[in-house]
Amino acid sequence: MPARERALREGLTRARPGTTAAQPAAELALLADVSIRLLTAPRPERLVPDLLPRLAELLRLDLALNYLLDDDVEDVPADGWSASPARPRLRLNAWVGVDEDTRALLEVGGVGEAVCGLAVQTRSPIVRDDVQTSTDPALELVRRLGAGAYACFPLVPNDDVIGTLSFGRNADGRFDAGELALLAAFADQFALALHRRRLVAALETQVGESERARAAAEQARREAEVARAAAEAARLEAAEASRAKSGFLATMSHELRTPINAILGYTQLLDLGLAGPLTEQQRAYLERLTLSSQHLLGLVNDVLDLSRIEAGETRVARRDAWTGTAVYAALELVRPQAAARGVRLIDAGPAEQGVPYIGDEDRVRQILVNLLSNAVKFTAEGGTVTVTCDWLAETPAADPLRDLHGSGPWVCVTVADTGIGIAPEEHDRIFEPFHQVDRGHTRTAGGTGLGLAISRQLARLMGGDLTVESAPGAGSTFTLRLPAARRSDSGRAETARERGVRSKREAAGLRTPGLGELGEVLRDAVNEILTAYSHRLRADPAMPNARVMRPPELEDHQLSLLGDFAQSLVIVGEGGAEGADLLRDGSAIQRTIADRHGARRHAQGWDEVAVRRDHQILREEVERAVLGRTGRASAEGDAALTVLLRLIDRAEAISVAAWRRAAAAPNAG
Repeated sequence: MPARERALREGLTRARPGTTAAQPAAELALLADVSIRLLTAPRPERLVPDLLPRLAELLRLDLALNYLLDDDVEDVPADGWSASPARPRLRLNAWVGVDEDTRALLEVGGVGEAVCGLAVQTRSPIVRDDVQTSTDPALELVRRLGAGAYACFPLVPNDDVIGTLSFGRNADGRFDAGELALLAAFADQFALALHRRRLVAALETQVGESERARAAAEQARREAEVARAAAEAARLEAAEASRAKSGFLATMSHELRTPINAILGYTQLLDLGLAGPLTEQQRAYLERLTLSSQHLLGLVNDVLDLSRIEAGETRVARRDAWTGTAVYAALELVRPQAAARGVRLIDAGPAEQGVPYIGDEDRVRQILVNLLSNAVKFTAEGGTVTVTCDWLAETPAADPLRDLHGSGPWVCVTVADTGIGIAPEEHDRIFEPFHQVDRGHTRTAGGTGLGLAISRQLARLMGGDLTVESAPGAGSTFTLRLPAARRSDSGRAETARERGVRSKREAAGLRTPGLGELGEVLRDAVNEILTAYSHRLRADPAMPNARVMRPPELEDHQLSLLGDFAQSLVIVGEGGAEGADLLRDGSAIQRTIADRHGARRHAQGWDEVAVRRDHQILREEVERAVLGRTGRASAEGDAALTVLLRLIDRAEAISVAAWRRAAAAPNAG
């Protein structure tokens, strides 16, 4: 029989000196009542303030204290916290024999401090009957309370320290073995009750979380179905609205061009002096009027071009041509602008004739004029703008972010400048209508924001594409890719018509390997990814705000972002040329989601480091979940995963840019 149980039985079955014969029975009855009440109470710690006075009265105790560790501390290391700089605190839960004025003295700093802190640290009872005569600094607190004997029992159920129960008598009192056994039994019952409450609470939490997870998954499925239906309806409405808008813009543009041309004509007549002689000031006014009218006419022409393209009314020729003619004409048109700004134009083409391609020479010249004008506009005095032409035998490696269909060959015309450069998060947005990198009232360069949008659309109408590579301070390189003729073994070149037919045939059967399968895997893993992502955010020291945020606040827009990633990968993997068009729509949605995510993180008090860490964790969890389901079985799988991670990188750049804009806003906190 254990010594504590033997002492308890002996102490409860015989009267001790100074007690009545009925004392053991009363103590046994109290212990039984305490055990039942504690083990059946949903919150046993709330019963202790009522039970301690009964125990103190029965055993003639002058002092009784109950300390509990902070709620967020689940365990004490077996070797204590001696090496840890941050020790959890003990809070006073119940007390007897202390008035409110003295209660403030009972706040123990933490584990290892005072008698209770030492009992928690050592996990062993501490019994002292020399409190008033000892010089031990750990006894200073109970010494000031007038105790002569003091017994402190740590609450240690299942090796987990929860707190302490301690008892004291005045300077003349002592504890015998039976009393200590009874007090230890009381502490054991309290510790077991608290441990039981913890186990029940943990089980209820697990059950509740499981139910909530199932409910959330079902709700997410229903919301996804509703969102898909709404997205399809919105797409149809947007297409109809786009057609209506394009028709309206085309009509209005025609109506506006007539009066503008009239203004320009009458301005020229006035400048020729047909209405009488003009003063120098009047000529200056006419010059400004002419420039403003030409600018407005250019804007109207751009809007008309864009509306025709979006309405499907623009036709481009597919003829054999040489780049040299279009490059020379574009350079000559932009040369006065470059001379005025002190920018040097360089034609680094392979020969005066250039490289043969298949397309519309007038449209190619229009694209190059737009590119050269922009390059000159954003290049400082003394800089250079260089035009080069090259020939690619085959299509570059599969990349869903570009729009080249079919196999080569291709002609590449590049316009590279030494200007201010473009941030990565703006690379896609500059091709959107009316978007300009240089925005606001302090703009240093003019323009409508339509030139690049029109140029890319025209390039794609000719079966090619227009892309950009740039970084702030490193200049920009725009590449116009156009289809070129393939030559047979006999040396015969394809005709323009044959090249167009081949491109359409190859595009119709285009399927990017691995992307569709990866999209399906990502769609199935979204809930798993978000759960792991939320847990890691809460535990990451770089983002302390995450620990107190609810799951919807933590996940923010990432559910929508991952869902759109999955849908985009499936579409481009299975949809061929049409899929690439739909992917561009998805890219616009992803940019919007990422932009709002960055602004939201700023509103939640996150810094830029936390925003970047946010996306790093998302990237790692996506990669872990995907590889856990697919492994690295093929080069196609690796290439598809690389595309997905690039999409996340792009989202990070957009979110960081949105965070910086929010931080720079006048009302930013």
